[in-house]
Amino acid sequence: MTERLRWIAERATTAVLLVAALALLVMPRAVEQLTGVRESPKLSAPDNLPPLSKEDATPFFASRNQLEIRVPEATTLRQFLDRNRLNKPYHRQQIVEQLGNASPDTPIAAGTTFRLSLTPVAVDVPGARPQEHEEHEDHDEHEEDEESD
Repeated sequence: MTERLRWIAERATTAVLLVAALALLVMPRAVEQLTGVRESPKLSAPDNLPPLSKEDATPFFASRNQLEIRVPEATTLRQFLDRNRLNKPYHRQQIVEQLGNASPDTPIAAGTTFRLSLTPVAVDVPGARPQEHEEHEDHDEHEEDEESD
């Protein structure tokens, strides 16, 4: 008797699974309707990016380079940098300069706003020198050579 019940249960399970598979083939959104999950809306592009072959995208990226961060609650400089993942040399330097060369334990009042540039300039990149500096050094070397003649 138990074998007969097991056989019936297996056949019933197989039949239910086959019917469910056929229902999904006929109506692909059937699972969403049965579970009550709504279809996710189609997302549009977040920005209207100009194709690089037609237009210059430099103004778009330049506008995305500036960031304003407002301190929500009173904290210390160290905590603020750690919480916001701004403990990178370039970002830390900008914030410290805006606070007036502050130490890590300097308190920051709630509502303070910092303006940051996301892309480092050549002066801030280790090992890179700005071109003005290189030209100035080359000019100084030529003057030294002329003086020694």
